[in-house]
Amino acid sequence: MAVERWDEESRAYQAVASLSREVDAGEEYFLRYALDKEGYYRATATLGEDRKVLRFRHRVQTLPEVGDTFYSADAGGGALFIAPSTGESTMVDVRFLLLEDGRVVDSGSVEDWVLATSTKVEADWSTVLERGGKYGSVAVVMNEGKIRLLPTSFEAGLDAAISGLSADENRVEVEVTGGSQVPLDASLHLALTRNSSTARRFEEDVAPLLGGDEESFDLFWDRVLEPGEYTVEAVLESGDGALDRRSVVVDAGQDAEITDVYGDSNGATVTVEGASEIPLRGRVHITVERDGEVVQDREVDAPVVLEGNEETVEVEWGRDLEPGDYVVRAELRIERGTIDRAGNVFTVERPLPGPTPTPAQNSPGPGVAAAALCLAAAACVSRK
Repeated sequence: MAVERWDEESRAYQAVASLSREVDAGEEYFLRYALDKEGYYRATATLGEDRKVLRFRHRVQTLPEVGDTFYSADAGGGALFIAPSTGESTMVDVRFLLLEDGRVVDSGSVEDWVLATSTKVEADWSTVLERGGKYGSVAVVMNEGKIRLLPTSFEAGLDAAISGLSADENRVEVEVTGGSQVPLDASLHLALTRNSSTARRFEEDVAPLLGGDEESFDLFWDRVLEPGEYTVEAVLESGDGALDRRSVVVDAGQDAEITDVYGDSNGATVTVEGASEIPLRGRVHITVERDGEVVQDREVDAPVVLEGNEETVEVEWGRDLEPGDYVVRAELRIERGTIDRAGNVFTVERPLPGPTPTPAQNSPGPGVAAAALCLAAAACVSRK
């Protein structure tokens, strides 16, 4: 076997590698070689008078270069926007450096990043920074043996966000997430308003969070809210002003659900479970249908239940239903409308016929005959 490369100067193939040895049938043989030059090649395998030739072209593979870049940094970390110069993918290594007074105080890196489209590459700092401190940063982009330096500078400041806010008629829950390596110095202000009038206020100190740290607040109103629509606004404030603010609407009202409906020929039962700390005040409307026609219609007071409590109401039809298939439906109604519906099906069976009387069952029993004889004897005595 032999591998040769075409040489333009000599206008002939030049040997690259060769192998000559005795062979055994059924075995495989390999000729290992390195192609360090681009060009046209010829591989020839000869066995006795049999000869096979393979021609191919070798090209040294190169990756596309990096195209547009933009780098920014703050007290939380660095962010690099980067894109390939062509539509083809390339590979880059990125290193982020944090500088203070010309010294590297922190760094982060992303290695062997496959860059196919315009992408944002980020790194977070781990060093605690001083509020108001002046810092520099450099993104070092390495691609195809070339190095690109992207410098920037910033003043370290506070950063945090209200990452979660939820409320109901009982409480408000807030989650705060730090976004900077400057320890957070802020307070959380909460206001509950209804019809532009403030009903409740809270103020809570927030821990000195760093980037990625979280703190949760779970605060209860001093009493259960009356039914109505409220707005809860949360503001995260520092000495420099508001860092973040969020709001949520609370529809405080009675709430419950029907957990079970049962019906038979005599009546029905409906089980209701509370889902609010506001006592339920309402009505349960019950209907029974047969072949699409309503044959029973009842309405009773709903049980007064709170969240987690369960009670059952009962109704009777007044008379047994005729045999057949029925659908029983229940609606839970309060002042603002129907808040839940449920239903079930049941069957009223035909009664089984009773046993037919026999002659022996129709004749008087021994006790009856004895009583008749006694009556007759008494009558004879009275006549005498």
